[in-house]
Formats: sequence, C-alpha cells, structure tokens
Amino acid sequence: MLLVSWPPLIGYAQEADVEPTWTLSQAPGMVQRAFDLSARCDLAGATVRYTIDGSAPSVESPVWPGAYRVEATTMLRWIAVVDDVIVARHGAGYLFVEAEVADFSSDLPIVVVDSFGVDINSEGRADSRGPKRPVWSVFIDRDPAPGRASPVSEVDFSGRAGMRVRGQSSTMFPKKQYTLELWDEEDDDQSASLLGFPRESDWILHAPFSDKTLMRNVLAYAWFREMGHYAVKTQYVELFFNHDGNSVSLQDYVGVYVLMEKIKRDSKRVAISKLDEEVNELPDLSGGYIFKKDKGTRNDVNFRTPDGHRFGFVEPDEPTEAQFDYLSDHLAEFEEALYGREFTDPDKGYAAYIDVDSFIDLHLHVEICRNIDGIRLSTYYHKDREGKIHMGPVWDYNLSLGNTTMREGQYPDGWYHDTIYDREYTYFGRLFQDPGFELRHWDRYYQLRKTVFSKTKLSDQIDALTSELSEAQERNFEKWQILGVPVWQNPRGVWERQHHVDEVAWMKNWLFQRLDWLDEQFTPPPVIEAEAMPLPRGGKVTVVLQTPSRRLRNPELFVTLDGSDPRGADNWPTEMAVAIADGEGVALHETAMVRVRAHDGRRWGALGEAQLIVDASLPEVKASQGQNSWWHVVLASGLGLLVLGWLRRRLTSQS
Repeated sequence: MLLVSWPPLIGYAQEADVEPTWTLSQAPGMVQRAFDLSARCDLAGATVRYTIDGSAPSVESPVWPGAYRVEATTMLRWIAVVDDVIVARHGAGYLFVEAEVADFSSDLPIVVVDSFGVDINSEGRADSRGPKRPVWSVFIDRDPAPGRASPVSEVDFSGRAGMRVRGQSSTMFPKKQYTLELWDEEDDDQSASLLGFPRESDWILHAPFSDKTLMRNVLAYAWFREMGHYAVKTQYVELFFNHDGNSVSLQDYVGVYVLMEKIKRDSKRVAISKLDEEVNELPDLSGGYIFKKDKGTRNDVNFRTPDGHRFGFVEPDEPTEAQFDYLSDHLAEFEEALYGREFTDPDKGYAAYIDVDSFIDLHLHVEICRNIDGIRLSTYYHKDREGKIHMGPVWDYNLSLGNTTMREGQYPDGWYHDTIYDREYTYFGRLFQDPGFELRHWDRYYQLRKTVFSKTKLSDQIDALTSELSEAQERNFEKWQILGVPVWQNPRGVWERQHHVDEVAWMKNWLFQRLDWLDEQFTPPPVIEAEAMPLPRGGKVTVVLQTPSRRLRNPELFVTLDGSDPRGADNWPTEMAVAIADGEGVALHETAMVRVRAHDGRRWGALGEAQLIVDASLPEVKASQGQNSWWHVVLASGLGLLVLGWLRRRLTSQS
C-alpha cells in the first residue's frame, strides 16, 4: 500500500499550476532488511528522474523506473521534469541498522545521523566554519506508554540536513558537537519541529565532554529562562552518527548529547523584528539586531566601538551599509552616554540605551555560575526595533560551576570579574559606579535567592536531571571512559570522582558554597516580623537586621508603608521613609506593602519587602492591650506572606 510522504518541496514553473504529491511505498527512516521501493509523482505529463548516491538529479539523470530494490543505506532523490524544466523535487533516506541497534532501547529520545561515508569529524575547525555536509537525520521520541525509544520505533522527524562540527576549544575533544541545519531538496533551510520544540531549521547537537555532570549548560539555560529571559531550550538525547557508509552499528553510538536551539531571530527564540536587506531607513532600521562579543572568525562582520570593544553581527549576518552604520553608531552613542558626566541620568545616561534589568540578570548569572568565558566571550546582545539594547541569551557554560582551572574558576569564593581585564569586563566597571545600579543589582540577587537560586529548589532540580540521566550516562561513560581521568580544564580532585553521581555531588556542593559566599558580599535585606497573620488593626510589625553588617557602619532602618523605595533617586531617604531602630515596631491599621532598607548615612543595604494584610474584622489592638494574645510570624524578605512560624501565646493572667 502506498504511503503519502511529507508535503512536497517544489521548484515552481509556469507549467505547474498545482502542487504535485509524491507517494512512497515505505516512509523514509530506519530499516532492517532489503525492500522494493515504489515511488511516483502525480503531476500529469511529468518525467521523473532520480539519483541514488545523494547527489542532486538533473534533466540528464536516469528516468525513474517506478520501483527500486533498496538493499543498503541509500539516499534517493527525484525530480519531476516538464519540457526540460524541473518543476518539483523530492528525496528519501533509508538507513539500514544492524540487529544489535534495532534492539537498542533508551529512556531518552534517540537521534540517528548518517553522512553516507563522509567523515565530517575530520573537517572540524576551531572557527566553526567548516562546510556543512549533506546528512539524513532521524529523530525518535519516547513512546509515552513504556517511556522508552528504539531506533526502529515510530519516527518524530526524518529528513535531509546539512551538518558540520561546531565549537572553538571543544573541537579538540574526540566527542564532537555539531551544527544541524534542516534542508529541503535545494539545500535551503526547511523548518520542522524536533521532539516537540517549536518549528525551526537551525539546531545544535551539543556534546558535553569535559563537563562530566553532562548538565552545566542545561542548568544554566534553564536558570536564565526562570529569571524571565529567553534561553535556548534543551533535550537530552542519545546519538548514533554513522559516517563509514555501512549500516548503523553500535560502533556508531557516540553518547549522551543535548539537542538545543540555535540562537537566532524567531518568534519562539529571540523575538525581535526581521531586518532584511531592504530595510535601510529609520525607524525600521533601528532593529532587530543580534550581535555578540566572542572570538572572531574571518567570516563574521565585525565592528569596533570607540571604547575598543569588538562586536560581530549575528542577525543580520550580512548587514547592509546602513544597518552596519546604524548599530555601530548606536553603540558609540551609548558609550558616550555611559562615560559622560550625566551617566546616571535616566533620560540622558546609560539607562536611555540599555535594558538595565537584562544587564543585571546576565551579570548575576555569570557570577553565580562563575562562567570564566562570561561577558568577555560567548556573550550575546539583541536590540529590537525602536527598543533598548538587551543582554542575552546566555551561552556556553561548560567552563562554569567550578569546571575549570582558569581564572580561579574552580574556587567557589572570589569575584570572577576580578580575574579579567577592565576592557573584558564590558561596560560593567562603569555601571557599578552608579550606586543605584549596584543597589538594584543586589536587590535582584536576594530576590533570586528566594526563588530561582533557592538551595532547596536547586537541589531538587539537579537531582531530577541526575535521575533523568541515570541510565544513559552509563552508556555515555562506557563509550567515553573519562570518569576519574583529567580532561582539559577539569578542577582539582578529579581522580576521586569515579562516578557520575560523584561529579554531580561535587558541582552541587560547589554551587552551594558559591551562594554562601555571595550572600555575604552585601548587606542582606532586613527581616520583617509581624504579630499576626493576618494582622488586626493596630497590629505590630517589627524590622530586624538579619546579620551584623560588615559593610554598613551603625546603620539605621528606613521603612515605608506605601510600597515605595525608602531610598530616593538622590541616594538619600525619601520623605515617606521613617527611620526606626533595629527591632523597633510599627503599628499597621490597614493593608500595606512594607519596604525597608538599612542605611548608614552613605550606603544602603538590600531591599526587604512584605505585603502585610490587615483584617478589619478582627478586634483592634489598643496600645494598652499590647500584652494580650498574639501570633508571631516571621516573613522572610522577598517571600511575601510565607509563614515560617505560627505560635499562639496566652499570658498567665488569661489562663
């Protein structure tokens, strides 16, 4: 019985007024035994020609006989010709698998790639600019019922692609990582959904090697998404890559990989406006752009700013002269504002050009992970039409979370940015000269410590990934026997970490020590204590410093009850801010957003805040009744109405 294949890929001609349908007797993908393939095109009057070696057919290629005996791995390609004009194209790849591969089973999705005898690995170059070679790729998701995948299970995607080795330093490793670009029959981009991801044509098969947890990039991208920004989505897979021209065997197994999105403009990726070559005038000329600071390649379009920073265009990758001039001039204007006398002015200074929150979040992300490539390399920026410059998405976190001996990266204490040159610390040296930026940075840090970077949440997240990898990591490290063996940049004690769980435990311990150190680098938010939950009218709220501040000398606490920041734009307490002593109470008579900071007359601590509910139906607390029954609730800063303790006390006079 004939099967209708995926939608046809057509080169239109005047003679073709309808799209032809190609039908195949067997869907492309994995096969175990020889079979007779029937194929036809329903376009009236068309002659079908074909090749069987993966090359593009021409009007001189043999005429398709209607059927072909497929006995080995083969890529067939057809064209429909009318009056010597190619009006339609089609292709199908059939990858033969040996019995031992057909019996392979995984609790992760499986990807099989065949390059039909081309050794792509030998063409890997450190500039990621090797040629993309034609391959056939098959993606197999897990069957929902047993939760397992097999190379001979129903396919999620099967199609042509171009693939090459990618990366910089990682090209030295035997386990290669790849760029995978889905192709149509004319080698143009073809979008498709892989393993449930949004449709796109450009993908990456990331190969964790020196990172023996297999999870540093996966975690880093997840954390940045949880912080409210786009980061590439990820999915663990097990990869077979056959490049010897024979059937796929267990020798072609190359381990645990991570299917990842490539950073590019797309409504489901970096959601900025499209900027094509016809756009050369404002306001459309103002975006969207993606640019990066990274190791340059000879094929990148680069520009240098007046401050000496070299950036490369990502999108558009071949800008017009007007687009090139606009972005380079805009960065120059930003630098002039940043280094000018009024740099803290919200309308004239740096904030008029950049999305401050994205700069803060990326800086925090880099420092928490101590990514020794962060900010100076592998750093992306983007700017939408008539929008500000954003930092992100984050990228390349293999050498983070302690996994490096460079730039003191194996130690959980100390600032990463102290180990790089001022010029590498792009713009942040100046930004932190603004007390408002510094305070906003630390406010955000302590907020994230209660959410994204809570130790409990992080522990659960890392444990979940460890469980997900528990089966496949054994096969990965059987293929790549590097546990307990030093690999480039691995930190101290590698000989003691003989198992995957040892590597994970070391990383988790490093991360928690890192957070403990960071917690002590600024004055944390005060703790807000309330007498009741909810409060009666007149209920008492007290504010207590969490720990003695080594940064502030004899600080006072400044409180507001209207939700405003106690610190004003001039760095002094606002008119709404009330100074209270550590442990002093404030009576509330209505629901309020309480905000508090410590201040020593010159510097401020981080912001503590809590939304406190006053229930007017409860008996009002009079001053003389302050010793009556009450409830003690500790509200940790940033958690709102989280009850840490609930205690009802009765005085002996009431007993």
